[in-house]
Amino acid sequence: MINTYIPFLTSNEKKYLLNCLKSSFVSTAGPKVPEFENLFSKKFKFKHAVAVNSGTSAIHLALLSFGVSENDIVILPSYTFAATANAIRYVNAEPCFVDCDKSLTINLDKLELFLKKTTKLKAGKLIDKSSGKWIKAIIPVQTMGKKINFEKFEKFAKKYFLKIIFDSAACHDPKILNFQKKTSSIYCFSFNGNKTLTTGAGGIMATNNKLLANKARLFSTVGKKRSNYDYEVIGYNYKMTNLQASLGISQLNNLKSILDKKKNIFSFYNLNLKKTHNYEIIYDKQNINWVFAIFLKDEKYFKFLKKIFNDVKIQLDYFWKPLHLQKPYKNFKFDDLEISNKSWKKIVVLPSHPSITKKDQKKICKIINNLL
Repeated sequence: MINTYIPFLTSNEKKYLLNCLKSSFVSTAGPKVPEFENLFSKKFKFKHAVAVNSGTSAIHLALLSFGVSENDIVILPSYTFAATANAIRYVNAEPCFVDCDKSLTINLDKLELFLKKTTKLKAGKLIDKSSGKWIKAIIPVQTMGKKINFEKFEKFAKKYFLKIIFDSAACHDPKILNFQKKTSSIYCFSFNGNKTLTTGAGGIMATNNKLLANKARLFSTVGKKRSNYDYEVIGYNYKMTNLQASLGISQLNNLKSILDKKKNIFSFYNLNLKKTHNYEIIYDKQNINWVFAIFLKDEKYFKFLKKIFNDVKIQLDYFWKPLHLQKPYKNFKFDDLEISNKSWKKIVVLPSHPSITKKDQKKICKIINNLL
């Protein structure tokens, strides 16, 4: 099977893991977690990073740190992974689903029209007219790890008195994040096994705000103070283990090589897929996204392509299904979601992991070129 994504692991990962095992610091206590946090902060230009057991936990901690709670509403795209919405429900807040644009990022122009129609500003709070609830935060998603206009989103959040959390789960190209971060923003990353940079399972909540980082760290350590059994808040057992951090350190040290391999793979697809009106290539020449994808003109092509791919053992399925269409999320507030509804069945994610061979890439390109 040619998988969409598998982790890229070398002998260095084995060496780091064996050294961790020899040290006996295999759980959450030990030196490797802070070492991983510091190395990540250095590479991705953050002042503070809190390493946790998943990207979902990172978003949950970000919401807790901002004080999002019951009777609050959080804006997010419907076209996203379930974790973005689930974390909102963990704090008993309500998701409000909004549409994306053709770049698969929140459509701010459309969102602004929606807010002007359905909300009012009162004493520095954005209030939903129909429920009287406080719309407290917005979570833009870097779909497929793509570069987005961070500054534009931050200006929008400031205008409407919104806390902002960037769901950067799949964004592992340091070049994309090479800018001075505002202290009003939080960024959440995932290091799941299917990501460019992996710790097996894990994530990081990163920020330039010391107070927010300290709150997140407290919540992530079962609410404990420095002494073992002194608790300040009801917290969560979210810390990353030293075994995971050891894997992450090795991956960070090898990140340039991983990204170089992905750059070559993406370039090969871009050069060898025929340019046709039947699809558009989702490709950023300047930055390395998580996966390489094409956007079909007609959703009927997806079923044809899926059957051929699966018959020759190439993994292909729908990427994300908009959350507002799914049972757990159907009853929450949403705007008109025209682009989300039309787009999700047209997105084809191609095998994009650093280990894929040229032979397999040629096979994939040949099928697409012949069919489309």
